[in-house]
Amino acid sequence: MALATLYIVVDVWPSGASLRGFVYGVAAFWAVLPPVWFWFEYYYLYKRHGAVGTFELFKHGQQTAVAIWAGIALSLVAVASSDNFKDPPECPKSAALKR
Repeated sequence: MALATLYIVVDVWPSGASLRGFVYGVAAFWAVLPPVWFWFEYYYLYKRHGAVGTFELFKHGQQTAVAIWAGIALSLVAVASSDNFKDPPECPKSAALKR
């Protein structure tokens, strides 16, 4: 999923502000879904089916996954807040004409 997200963001980069909502949606997906998965994985998969004595190994895997998730989520926030996905500044002359 991380590679698919990277591909999508690189693909929509030239579109700029016209796909801003899409990039925000992908960032929101990465902000919410992985923590929900980590919770589900621990309470419904590991606690029911995990082998006795493997909690430290499971915890290490979770910590590694959290670090990757945080990196992806922060990178998407940085991309979404970049100037490429903002509306271009309005020309002062056109603003004066609107009045």
